Amino acid sequence: TVQRIVDSIRATLPFWNSSLATDHAYVCAHDMGGESSQLADPNLHKNAVGLFTTADYADPWYVPGKDVALPPHPGHGAGSLASVGKGGLGLERSLLAFFAGNLKRGWVRRRVYSFFDGDPDFKLIDGYLSDDAYREHLSKTKFCLCLRGNRVGR
Repeated sequence: TVQRIVDSIRATLPFWNSSLATDHAYVCAHDMGGESSQLADPNLHKNAVGLFTTADYADPWYVPGKDVALPPHPGHGAGSLASVGKGGLGLERSLLAFFAGNLKRGWVRRRVYSFFDGDPDFKLIDGYLSDDAYREHLSKTKFCLCLRGNRVGR
C-alpha cells in the first residue's frame, strides 16, 4: 500500500519529513493515486506536486496549479520511447497534433473532437492503439495532446 511505502521512506530517510513534502513529487498512474496519497500522508497530497496521468479538474484529488498532467506513453522500461525521436525535427513531422483514446470521456475531449474532427493537421483516434502504432503516430507529430478525461479504462 502507499501507506507502507511512505512509512518505509520515513524510516529509511529521516530527513524526508523536514519540509512537510513541499520539495517532493509523486506519480499517480491511475485516478485513485491522489486519494491514496492523501490517505497515506495529508502533507504529501497537500504540499507535494502530483504527476497525474489522469489529470481531471473534476477529480477532487487533482489540484490545478500545483499538480501536473503527464502525457500517456506506450511500452515500458528504459528506452521505450527512444524511437519517437527518430521522426525527425518538428519541421519534418507531417501532423500538428495527435491523440488516441476514448474521445467520449470528459467534456474537454468531446469539445476538441467536435472542433478538430476532419482537420488534416490533427490525428484524433477514438480508441486505443498498440504500442507500436502509438509510437509510429508520435514519431510523425509535433505535439501529443494530453486531453483531460475522466476515469481510467478502455
